[in-house]
Amino acid sequence: MRFVALALLALVVTAPAVAEPTRDHHSVARLDEVRIKHVYLDLDVDFDSKRLSGFADLSLDWRKADAGRLDLDTRDLNIQRVLAKNAEGEWKRASFRLGARNPMFGQGLRIQLNGAPEKVRVYYQTSPNASGLQWLAPEQTLGKKKPFMFSQAQAAHARSFVPLQDTPAVRFTYSAHVTAPEGIRVLMSADNDPAATGVGGYRFTMPQPIPSYLFAIAAGDIAFQSIGPRSGVYTEPGRLAAAAKEFEDTEAMIAATEKLYGPYRWGRYDLLILPPSFPFGGMENPRLSFITPTVIAGDKSLVSLIAHELAHSWSGNLVTNESWEHIWLNEGFTSYVENRITESVFGLDQAKMEQVISQRELMAELKELASADQHLVVSLKGRDPDEGLSGVPYDKGQWLLRSMEKRLGREVFDPLLREWFDAHAFQSVGTEEFLKFFGFARVRCCRQQVSAR
Repeated sequence: MRFVALALLALVVTAPAVAEPTRDHHSVARLDEVRIKHVYLDLDVDFDSKRLSGFADLSLDWRKADAGRLDLDTRDLNIQRVLAKNAEGEWKRASFRLGARNPMFGQGLRIQLNGAPEKVRVYYQTSPNASGLQWLAPEQTLGKKKPFMFSQAQAAHARSFVPLQDTPAVRFTYSAHVTAPEGIRVLMSADNDPAATGVGGYRFTMPQPIPSYLFAIAAGDIAFQSIGPRSGVYTEPGRLAAAAKEFEDTEAMIAATEKLYGPYRWGRYDLLILPPSFPFGGMENPRLSFITPTVIAGDKSLVSLIAHELAHSWSGNLVTNESWEHIWLNEGFTSYVENRITESVFGLDQAKMEQVISQRELMAELKELASADQHLVVSLKGRDPDEGLSGVPYDKGQWLLRSMEKRLGREVFDPLLREWFDAHAFQSVGTEEFLKFFGFARVRCCRQQVSAR
């Protein structure tokens, strides 16, 4: 045991320092020059034209004050004009150009700048066919009286409704003012006020820094019901009672996760139950998970989905993969935490059953999956990042963490995982950081065992 510990220590100590990424090949952003630190949105929701229109103020953290440019990701945005705020606080027009359109990643927006302005403002409109926005006619909703709109930004679709650095390597806070037709409630992945009337527009603040794929907006005929001291359900009025009953254990799930991995750091945890056209089971938008109504079974048999989206509040939203090649750091950790929540709230038998199901599904998928895509860290250069969403990052990642748990024992692994979340809170990291952290942790564990002997 002593020799193993010393060998591991040597490997970890000589490992290269984890460098901050400078480029993401799914983004045009030059991260070594400048990073967005805050976004303010002033937008109007127009159901007739199926557009969001207004402007985005981007507050900037300059790494190279003489860069003279800001490169942003866009997809099918109509860029109307760009202003930059100079040292005297004056807004001046800035020249810009859109690059060639890439069918996968959209167009880079290059803004030419004098000096290093504190803020840049981009006036724009989205396309009716924005890849990150879904516009529903009234007849496509449950109530069939009012239209509905919702976003889906993961993995690289935020750029279709906000011009920004669309990479998980960049985290920023945001605030917004959004207007909509009378009778339409607007929600965002921020601090939603259930009592808001929409008179003068809806206002939002997200004080915790998030990556761009967690930007989210929805608008429609939406009602609210509280289901706990810091949780509630938003959905169409005709679905509200059933949804509130189905997800009434949400607060118990939050408390169980806090007991294992530390405090919930996002304020509230609300659920937005969307129309059935939502293309996923759930999306972990902070403070407001987007959920499909198909999990409302009436017997809580499918609420493990809520456990998964809630688990993202620690793994993914709090500690984020720095690029989509490392998505297992989001989904593998989340699948593991989800199963621990299920065990704590609903019992060991259900947790084990779900483990078996996920493992069997993974083994079946691996028979059809290309060998290169069976690795936890998968090469996505030149590929759509959505192609990394197989069962591998979810179930194989969970399998790895469960193996570590069994090797170390929960009395060691649980505090270790909590330390991982605490040490990397509100950061974006790669697999190299995982290896470095858990390498040191494994050495520490081994050395303690040696000392005990």
